[in-house]
Amino acid sequence: MKWIDSEPVFDSMGTLIAALAGVILGGLAVYAAGILL
Repeated sequence: MKWIDSEPVFDSMGTLIAALAGVILGGLAVYAAGILL
């Protein structure tokens, strides 16, 4: 039961981590493009 109750929290954390990872990867891509260009 606890696992089911904590599932939404885990999903929101996963979304937050994915968003942070996307921002970091995007920033690195822009940084790399700035060096190459």
